[in-house]
Amino acid sequence: LYGDYRQANAYYETLANVANETGVEALWKMGITGKGVLIGILDTAINPRHPDFFFPNGTSKIVYTYSPYSSEDAYSNFIDMAFYAGHGTHVTSIAAGSGVGSGQGWYFNPVVGAYVRASIAPGLEKGMAPDASIAFFKIFPTYSPEFDLADLVAAIVQAVKVGVDVISASWGFIIFDVYEQAVLYTVVSWVIQNGIVWVNAAGNYGPGYNTLIWPASYESVIAVGATYPSNYAVTLNQQKVVYFSSRGPTYPSNSFYQNGADILPTMGPMSAG
Repeated sequence: LYGDYRQANAYYETLANVANETGVEALWKMGITGKGVLIGILDTAINPRHPDFFFPNGTSKIVYTYSPYSSEDAYSNFIDMAFYAGHGTHVTSIAAGSGVGSGQGWYFNPVVGAYVRASIAPGLEKGMAPDASIAFFKIFPTYSPEFDLADLVAAIVQAVKVGVDVISASWGFIIFDVYEQAVLYTVVSWVIQNGIVWVNAAGNYGPGYNTLIWPASYESVIAVGATYPSNYAVTLNQQKVVYFSSRGPTYPSNSFYQNGADILPTMGPMSAG
């Protein structure tokens, strides 16, 4: 990466930038690094061989995996990552990557109109909770961006049984369906009543208001959106919130918009899901 990592590239942010901008570095200095916390990721698949999913002592951070599909486990390979499976590796690295890995990442440069390489130094791409353990729950079939509601509920129930402390979900529903919403609202409320923190992507249906996806719009769910990097040259009407990021309002609500829509995640091709 070019120069001091705190001087973010105009086209992407590293996880080191994100850590600095969110203030999580102050928590790290206090010893709050996710140690003893089990983060449950509900997503596509995860690459268990990735170095950032190992602690520095060589122990795997992935302590549990689940898949509702009899012919598919929760792991991804270099072939299916070209479809949708890379997304799970991407979001997991942001939440709990150890930062052990180094090598080459990718980011989109609008000047050249293509993805270009960016070097990653060891320790630079560390997740927000680098000492947390990971439980991964596959909810998407490998070659499809859609899942079945029953499979989702089964994965959520399993996450509660396993004892996750946090659920991270980077997906949601935008089209309202009475049955789906009744089921989803009930199961998410049950999760929260069990003392689990639910963090959900706000969605990519902006810039209009009231475009939050479900369950990001539910009370007691923490909705996470995206803002432009602090040094981004041009913003839409000088707004900090990225144009595509969904917006509320909801009441009551919890919303956190992080700088940097195109966060450079863990190393490797197709990692920027």
